[in-house]
Amino acid sequence: MKTVFPMKISVLACLFAACLLRLSAATYYFDYGSFHTAGVDMNLSETQSYWFADSSFSTPVENLDFLTSGGDNIAFVKPASTTANRVTLVFDMDVRVAGLDDASIAYSYFRMEPGKTFAVEGDAVLGNWSSAFYGASGGGGALSIQGNLTMTQSYALGNINNPLESLYVGGLTTLRTGTGEFVLCASGNGSHGIDEPDAIFAGGLTINVAQQRSVLLGAFNPDLAVNARSCVWVNGVNGYVGFSMGGNSSSSGVFNVVFTNLTNASSAGNLSMVNSAGTGRMNIVMRSSSSGGDGAYAYLNRTQSFTGDDMGFKGDVSCISGTLKLNYNATGADLAGRGNLILSRASGAETAAFGNSSDTVGGAFAFSSIEVSDGGGSIIVRLDSSDGSAVSYDCLSLENSVSGSGTVVIDLRNFNGNSPDEFIDIMIENDIALKVISWASAAEGGVEFVAADGYGVYNYGGRDYFFTANNAADGLYISYQIPEPAGWAAIFGVVAAAVAIRRRR
Repeated sequence: MKTVFPMKISVLACLFAACLLRLSAATYYFDYGSFHTAGVDMNLSETQSYWFADSSFSTPVENLDFLTSGGDNIAFVKPASTTANRVTLVFDMDVRVAGLDDASIAYSYFRMEPGKTFAVEGDAVLGNWSSAFYGASGGGGALSIQGNLTMTQSYALGNINNPLESLYVGGLTTLRTGTGEFVLCASGNGSHGIDEPDAIFAGGLTINVAQQRSVLLGAFNPDLAVNARSCVWVNGVNGYVGFSMGGNSSSSGVFNVVFTNLTNASSAGNLSMVNSAGTGRMNIVMRSSSSGGDGAYAYLNRTQSFTGDDMGFKGDVSCISGTLKLNYNATGADLAGRGNLILSRASGAETAAFGNSSDTVGGAFAFSSIEVSDGGGSIIVRLDSSDGSAVSYDCLSLENSVSGSGTVVIDLRNFNGNSPDEFIDIMIENDIALKVISWASAAEGGVEFVAADGYGVYNYGGRDYFFTANNAADGLYISYQIPEPAGWAAIFGVVAAAVAIRRRR
């Protein structure tokens, strides 16, 4: 018998006990209608008269112990006839509950005081139209939801003037209805870099309706200046989830969005800027990985795709592990002054790749430059042909050039991401060179462009053709060539290092 079996029994027993606890949990109800009618902001610790043990508000509670026990559910209920006064419930105490539901309330405002924690052990359903769960002026308060989070309409988890200190959601976060945005602003106390997240969506994000902006760093009012810095980790996004950087022309904030995908995910959402956003930046990082308690990362090879029709964000794109695909044919794909593509594959990562998510092969995605470091990375180039003699393909457009040192793999694929053999045949038959990257000057000498495994040497018609990357003044041209006799000596090393020769039969 395996020694882990008793542990499995123990784990099952714990899960069973947890289920029993949930089944026996009571639900306590807050009369938000009366609270709105009173129209006075109030501390949570002073609200005993608004709490009841039943949804009809007939059984008053004797104390507020249920707000800290962790074993009971709470619900905020407002009758439909209640007017929408703006009043704020101030969380001046730590809260720990089994579940949270305020789905029936529009215009609900919960404010976290600095240093206070609101912990939900299970699931949470937040708010109706124009509601917010935010920090005190200047920031404060930690919101932690171990289960799933559902938001029924436009909702703010922090805003630019009242950010949360931190946000954690262990389960799936879903915006269920509505066409507004989900405002996020968690400011934390760290550097807001990619290793110090202010918000973590450990179960990923999904939205089932097309959004105007969806996850927006800023505020519902896009005319405000957004100068905050924030970092969010997201374990994959699906549906229509998009990300935006908000703010007016004086904004200088930075929104670092790190995709930590444990599984493949695809969203029809956009990556965009709201108004001009000034000098604000939204940096996108692909780091498919799991993290341990020691801070180390176990790198994975998962993919995150965005197929939305707006890719007009300003900021860098970093590929550390996994694959990121953006829509080369979207509005804003050709945006000038966007930022750099950084290919920096981590040690132990299988790949760090960037490519096109569009169903249609072709288009050009613009960056200021490409920076290559560490393990380099891959650029996926899909190929297609409408007439069997010309080849269409995905490409990148740089305002400057490629710098750094390392290897960049040009990963050729067909239109649906599989074997490119049919189109390499066309390239050879018609002596075609593809300009897969355009730039203002040739790449630095420390950067090497190579083919993907198995495609360094390609056998066609009984002859070996070698992948050739021409680092020209105006761009990178790739082709398959039989070297001239004088070039054979230089090619011997390539042959010796090749893992396999691709043979076309």
